[in-house]
Amino acid sequence: LLYLILIGLTLIYFLFYRKGDYLMWFVAVAFLGPIGEAAVSASGLWTYHGITIFGVPYWLPLAWGLTAIILRIRVELLNLRSN
Repeated sequence: LLYLILIGLTLIYFLFYRKGDYLMWFVAVAFLGPIGEAAVSASGLWTYHGITIFGVPYWLPLAWGLTAIILRIRVELLNLRSN
């Protein structure tokens, strides 16, 4: 269910709010974030239960990508507000 929600949010975002290099930002963070998670998970610091790919849940790249976009939008809004 979580995976379907994340896919839906991602599709809605990219269909209705396309801006500049956001897709590149999404893909980069969706790729690099889980690599860090996999490294930490492989060290044994924490583990994920359920279906995982290289030690991280299959839905985690979407969560990382959406979080990066949300934070980037928030930073841009704060910069506009301070000007």
